[in-house]
Amino acid sequence: PGGPRPRAGGGAAMWAARPQRSRLWLAIACGAAVSRGGDPDATALPFGPTGCFYFRAVFHGKLLPGFDPVPFNVSSALKCQGICASQTNCSYFGYFPPSGACYLAPEEVTPVGSHFGISGPRTCPATARGCTEVPGDLFPGTSAAASNAQWPNGVTPPNLHCWPRSADQHLGWCHGEEVTVLENDNTTGSCLDLQQVELPAHDTCQINCAANVMCPSFQEVVVPATSTSPEKKECWQGVGEQCWKSRGTFGQTGAGRFMHGHYRVLATIGHAQVLGLSFAFLGKDMGLTDKQAVRHCNHTCLSLLSCQLWQYSTEHGCWMENPLKQALPYPLTQDSFVSNTDFASTAIAGEYIQRLCGKFASKPSTLHILGWPVENPVQYDSAPPQPVTAPQASLGSAACSAHPHCPDLDGMACCPTASGSMMPCCYDTPPAAVPPLADTAPAESALCSSHANCPNMSQQVCCPDAWGDFMPCCEPGFVPEPTSVINPF
Repeated sequence: PGGPRPRAGGGAAMWAARPQRSRLWLAIACGAAVSRGGDPDATALPFGPTGCFYFRAVFHGKLLPGFDPVPFNVSSALKCQGICASQTNCSYFGYFPPSGACYLAPEEVTPVGSHFGISGPRTCPATARGCTEVPGDLFPGTSAAASNAQWPNGVTPPNLHCWPRSADQHLGWCHGEEVTVLENDNTTGSCLDLQQVELPAHDTCQINCAANVMCPSFQEVVVPATSTSPEKKECWQGVGEQCWKSRGTFGQTGAGRFMHGHYRVLATIGHAQVLGLSFAFLGKDMGLTDKQAVRHCNHTCLSLLSCQLWQYSTEHGCWMENPLKQALPYPLTQDSFVSNTDFASTAIAGEYIQRLCGKFASKPSTLHILGWPVENPVQYDSAPPQPVTAPQASLGSAACSAHPHCPDLDGMACCPTASGSMMPCCYDTPPAAVPPLADTAPAESALCSSHANCPNMSQQVCCPDAWGDFMPCCEPGFVPEPTSVINPF
């Protein structure tokens, strides 16, 4: 079917609106409070130059002779890299913060995804090739090794490979780049599935969101006074769903959607359905033109820093990667791109992108991915399931205890939880049984075996963690290893 087509050369698409450069950074620089990740004042730990280390990826293959299977135990990835550099035959290292294990590997290895791993070369090159090179025409490949082979340096850059990290290894502030306003209260502001945020004193919802690299958008709502309570302002933040569908008057007084840093297009997506994406909005029920819907879909992905792929179907709407719900596999292979589905036939636009912070002499890409047929593909029978509006859920989030399907989950956020999980009580069909909830989840990046309730933890508590990883202790039948050392090979 017809529809907008991206401009050749892999740059910003023709239908992407020209975003405004925000002056919010002035307010941030002048002392606006920041309460969560992405603090502009955080001191970054030098994991080598940005684009050198691979976060949540390790090199799979044989270990360096003489160091198999016993690893070193060190306190940082930099020290692990230093040990690798001191060994003649070491080409790559793998480091695991939960245990401090440091593995060394020769050249004959290939990178694969990891829940906790940090890896990299023996020394950091002068140019971050993963932030400048583009994949070959045969990307993605039929396997992880085939996909990696399509990159000049033999490594598919993991998600957020070209973004600085703070001292706790989380995503850092992008110094030197202004916050980009993608949408304002004239073009967004009716989102469902946001999370209410308690603001620090003298902070605003807008500044609080703009000062947090992990905040995609905000909505400020005034709740009218009642006989028992005064008028109050509420701040809601998140990616949101159905953000451009009219909801009538509900007290919204301000809204916006932001992008941190900048990006480049690694490939455009043609008539293919990318598996593993999350629903954002339907589009056809909002009175949007195809051009408007594609632009909003593009902006929704750009506002979530960890989103690296989006696509829009005229029939099934906007879908994007949201690692808080489900992360794309690493590296991408042909298994994720299906051509013989109804979604694929109605897909008119999409991009595989890389997020950047800093000055990189990146090459343009002309890669266009069309997908591959599979046997018995999954077809959408109708629009994706929509959350039921829970009592007192004006913005899509309320205590599950207030929902008729989940009367016993007192105090739990409904859709999604604080960790990004979509709880089943939010949908039309009640779950067969509500799993028991643990009192606490494992600490960020902690070993699952360190938690008393593993291996029988509920997914709603354990999966995903703050990094967006699905922790292995949540999988049925998982048995923790007797040792605290993770062997990635």
